[in-house]
Amino acid sequence: MATAKMQFQPPRRRRDAAQNREAALRLLQVERSAEVLPVLLDEIIALGYARAAVLETRPNSHRVGTVASVNWPPADLAKLAEAVSGPAGPLAATLATNRPKVLEGPLHHRALSLHPMLYSNPAPCREAADAGSENCLAVQNALGDKNGASGRQPCSICGMQGYAVVAMVEHRRHKAEGDSAALSDLIRLANAHLSRLVKVDFYYDRTCELEAVLVEKDVTGAAILEGDFVPNAQASTRAQNKAEVERRMLEIERFASAGRLAATIAHEVNNPMEAIKNAVYLLAGSVPESALPVYNILKSETERVARVVRQMLGLYRHTEPVKPVSVNTIIEDTLLLLSRQLQLASVQVETELGMLPDAFIAPDQIRQVLYNLVINARDAMPNGGRLRIRSRHVIARDQASNWIRILVADTGAGIPREIIPDIFEPFVTTKGELGTGLGLWIVKGIIQSHTGTITVWSKVGRGTVFRIDLPIAKP
Repeated sequence: MATAKMQFQPPRRRRDAAQNREAALRLLQVERSAEVLPVLLDEIIALGYARAAVLETRPNSHRVGTVASVNWPPADLAKLAEAVSGPAGPLAATLATNRPKVLEGPLHHRALSLHPMLYSNPAPCREAADAGSENCLAVQNALGDKNGASGRQPCSICGMQGYAVVAMVEHRRHKAEGDSAALSDLIRLANAHLSRLVKVDFYYDRTCELEAVLVEKDVTGAAILEGDFVPNAQASTRAQNKAEVERRMLEIERFASAGRLAATIAHEVNNPMEAIKNAVYLLAGSVPESALPVYNILKSETERVARVVRQMLGLYRHTEPVKPVSVNTIIEDTLLLLSRQLQLASVQVETELGMLPDAFIAPDQIRQVLYNLVINARDAMPNGGRLRIRSRHVIARDQASNWIRILVADTGAGIPREIIPDIFEPFVTTKGELGTGLGLWIVKGIIQSHTGTITVWSKVGRGTVFRIDLPIAKP
């Protein structure tokens, strides 16, 4: 008697929302752009797909090459790459429309899905925010204004080289509900993370190039100081100006070092910060109501740190828009954020916040000013002390102008008299090896960008007072 032939399907992993979040977090933990695509392919296989690859069109041709692949025999993959190539081929069409495409039929014994991955970002970078986001390559790709061939061209604003690749996935024989959505979400997340890392790499490389230029200028300056290119008639003037030129060259060298340090720190901090931001976002639905105030602080401060890192990567260009903001709210939020640190340092906080009108300011930058001043006050009181913050509305006698005044006073060690004239200069610090000497320099730059003023009074052993005056009218 004939027996029925039964075919058993291999067991497939069932994936729930928690497993998908874990896959997303593993992907977001990648810190190097070159590692994103291999990790993405591994996560696609973890979803239950048998084969996956990333393809790209070779420059100056329409032939397709392989960037990365998993479980795909090279001969079979080469035939498929040839089949989807060409100016009117499926790969070019997928990049042109910037939409996923499913291929069924004679190309392969199972259906294939093609997912475009273009350098894109719906938010313009720092350069584009000033020059006009309509010319930003990342924004154009995000909006579908450019086709895949243009995705690899340099951005007309910052000059960054884009990328355009396609993730190709072999479908399973039996497709479960929700498979396509999970796959598309994972690839979109990988593309967004890759776009961020590629941009970070671009900023880092540009900073290194700037440093090389400064080194070259330094050599040229040294030659000028030696008199190789200075006429004899200018010998006496050269001698008088030599000390000033040397001082300026030393300053340029120090700023180049600071720029390199800032870019390096930002490069390393940006990636874990993005992972933290996404982790905070994924926790949104799991936070109990009693913990919401702490969660909201965590979320807002994480976003602020990410913005500060982006400013560092943009060579510290203050481009945050000003808007009417309550200064008292910023003071209270800053003290709440630092309350634990101040408590551990035995610092008593006293506030006297007056009735203030809203000021046109960049809130993140003013928050950074207050953060730096409060941290400096804490460090000046290693054995504890008293920190007093006062705000009030000041109106000129002629009623023609008015401003908000903020006083930050501590009972700490104070600042030596000989340092006070230079306290806002870069690399000047009273903390020795523990300080960088850049905090107050940054603070003064922020206040000046708001057309405000900052002054300091201090006495050794008695304490220090910083006074900030911010105009209320929009600058």
